[in-house]
Amino acid sequence: MEILRPLPFPLFPRLFPALFAVWVMEEGIYAPDDEDDEDDDDVPPGGSVPPGDARPAPATPRRPLSARTRRTISILFRLLDTRAAGDFPQLLTDPRQVSDILDGLLRSRITCDDLEHVAVLRDHLCTAVTTPDILDVHDLLNELALQHGVTPQIDGDGHLTHTTAFADVASDVAAVVVPTVMELHARGWADRVRECAALDCWTLFLDLSNGGHQRHCTATCAARERTRRRRGRPRHATRGPGPALDSRGDG
Repeated sequence: MEILRPLPFPLFPRLFPALFAVWVMEEGIYAPDDEDDEDDDDVPPGGSVPPGDARPAPATPRRPLSARTRRTISILFRLLDTRAAGDFPQLLTDPRQVSDILDGLLRSRITCDDLEHVAVLRDHLCTAVTTPDILDVHDLLNELALQHGVTPQIDGDGHLTHTTAFADVASDVAAVVVPTVMELHARGWADRVRECAALDCWTLFLDLSNGGHQRHCTATCAARERTRRRRGRPRHATRGPGPALDSRGDG
């Protein structure tokens, strides 16, 4: 009968860490993941909190946007593109612009007196899609919804819509665009709102590319920038006339 030889001593220190790890996992000594990560929610993926009092909220998992929401996002960005940019003043100067942007979604006719209120709402929304302080943005969106009486409803086709109890034009606009900004945050797309990198364009757009590396609002801007760099010509800042007015009439 062969006598079993003891394991060589140098092998034991190598096996001990692995055996200890198996024992720890089976005994459940470590706290569950949700408790263990409780103190890490305020730390961004980079591992450090940026300077200042603002603490970034945990990243929201990115979920798909419906075609209906994407159409509303285009309305939102057309409104935001009338904001003041660089040395150029804001472009919301004609009631027909708002009617054209909302494309028949307003319940009442807009007048020149309504433009100032719509411009204030637009500037708040611009803050909500461009500021890095997510916690303050959520508070701002909730305040805008309360201020304009924005209420969710389900229509006859089962679609979620939002209405307002107020009769003013700014509240009509808020009922369309405020829930859209909320959805951008709730579905994890807030960090994908970009400003066009072309030096003569301030258009905001939503980067839907897989890698998140889109830099220009359209292929036209990208081609113009490539041409400018290739020719080495300096850029002269210009800005278009804003959203085109509806050519069908005063609306």
